[in-house]
Amino acid sequence: MKKTVTGLLTGLSWQPDLFEDLGDITTARATEAMILAVSHILRCSHPPCPAPRREEVTQDDHRAAG
Repeated sequence: MKKTVTGLLTGLSWQPDLFEDLGDITTARATEAMILAVSHILRCSHPPCPAPRREEVTQDDHRAAG
């Protein structure tokens, strides 16, 4: 099965050195849960990690716009 998946990914132009073997199907539950953290890890893997931006609108801002 791993050879099949490797062949499919290579056919899609993925670089084999980027493949990460996460184990067999028995690890699927943990893998699916951890995938939720991947985007945060990748975003913060190259310092500095930007803090989330939040625009705070005050009552004064509403009065100035109107």
